[in-house]
Amino acid sequence: MSIQLSPLFSGSSGNAVYLSDGTTSILIDGGVSAKRIVHALTKLGVAPDSLSAILVTHEHRDHTYGIGPLARAFSLPIYATRGTWCGMQNMVGDLKKEQRYALSPNQRFKIGTLNLCAVPIPHDANEPVCYTVFADNHKVSLATDMGHIEPGVVEALSGSNLVLLEANHDLKMLEEGSYPVYLKRRIAGANGHLSNDSAATVACMLAERGTKEFLLAHLSLENNEPKVAKAAVENALRASGFKACVAVAAREEDGRLFKVE
Repeated sequence: MSIQLSPLFSGSSGNAVYLSDGTTSILIDGGVSAKRIVHALTKLGVAPDSLSAILVTHEHRDHTYGIGPLARAFSLPIYATRGTWCGMQNMVGDLKKEQRYALSPNQRFKIGTLNLCAVPIPHDANEPVCYTVFADNHKVSLATDMGHIEPGVVEALSGSNLVLLEANHDLKMLEEGSYPVYLKRRIAGANGHLSNDSAATVACMLAERGTKEFLLAHLSLENNEPKVAKAAVENALRASGFKACVAVAAREEDGRLFKVE
């Protein structure tokens, strides 16, 4: 059995990740229109009605925009923390009671053949989480939208075969860019987003704990470049003596499917 993962969309304009162990398939976030998500899944050869659930990390629009229409169209349940449910209610709209699953931070739960954990993260949202996913003897983690590195998060991600990890911005590009000061402070703040350097630090911590593959995600269009983010993480890993594969998630659908076997 393997875990397959495809970042359908990644970045401040929208995020959605498809994950499956071949038996149970889920969508994590849906920050673009339901129509675009359906199109991206179809390109992968995945029927939207074959999904078992939608998981949500937090209520921001670039993670929730399309989940309400998608859930209603295909009768899908949505899993999110109670805080996230409060924050995204207007965005999601009306759903049947049986489509609403409220999680607690650090809660372990099961969807089909997947075992999961909702891990609390530092971000300027209402009870945000990242997710770890276990299937057979494999572990995959998805961790974006974090303002800083917390030991509890690193511990939760430890032992993952593959980690989808935020590398949002290059600090110099952010500082010298055109964003207003308040937005620069928010992005670089304790509850904002991880920089390339912070992502590199996390990657080295996780590589020491056995992670061999990293997929960098949620890159800023204005304040980062794929080659810059990739080089920052690769160089840090190499300097620390770790061998790991580093890739970068595309902003728009490109049909790549990453496998953990």
